[in-house]
Amino acid sequence: MCNHMILNQIQDAIDPHLRFNHMILNQIQEAIDPHLRCNHMILNQIQDAIDPHLRCNHMILNQIQDAIDPHLRCNHMIINQIHDAIDPHLRFNQNAFRKRRSTVAQILALRRSSRRSRRST
Repeated sequence: MCNHMILNQIQDAIDPHLRFNHMILNQIQEAIDPHLRCNHMILNQIQDAIDPHLRCNHMILNQIQDAIDPHLRCNHMIINQIHDAIDPHLRFNQNAFRKRRSTVAQILALRRSSRRSRRST
């Protein structure tokens, strides 16, 4: 019971300050609100002004993509045909940039063989 009375006295002592702080916060809020609304309106106007250009740019990019895609597919097919035609004429031990013949695989094979030879000696 004694603690409850003490808490009530503390509450009564703090309340006026809290009410005063709340009033100050409300006044600040009221002073800021018109500026926030104005800024929000300006941002909306900027967004409305930019949107058509963004949509237009997006449409242009899609048109460019649609125009390029067939050529990219065609180039990929040509490169595959060139690889298939050239591959038999290259030396078997020639590597790099060829299917199943990467330089990395050769380097790893050399490392493995050098480690084996070190262990056996």
